[in-house]
Amino acid sequence: MRRISYAQAINETLHQMIERDTSVFLIGQGVTSPWYVGSTTVGLIDRFGPKRIIDTPVSENGVTGVAVGAALAGVRPVLAHSRMDFMYYAMDQIANQAANWHYMFGGQVSVPLT
Repeated sequence: MRRISYAQAINETLHQMIERDTSVFLIGQGVTSPWYVGSTTVGLIDRFGPKRIIDTPVSENGVTGVAVGAALAGVRPVLAHSRMDFMYYAMDQIANQAANWHYMFGGQVSVPLT
């Protein structure tokens, strides 16, 4: 069995997901940097370009809202928050918005947010 680090496993999985499904994209602060998000995004910007790997400004709540909206529109965002403590700023979007849209639209929509 091959042994790789947790970061390498995430990186390989992101490459596979984005390559296999054209509706998948990665969004978050620092995702174009080879060292920022625990080195989990190395090589993605070079391989898939800025339309699929979207680096964002510092606005956890806003970026999460963009990802939720994209999921509602039928695409598959992979949202990367660089640190757990900053992700708490986005909890309203996750717990109060994304979690409820399915019910607010009578079960006609889903929010496939990763």
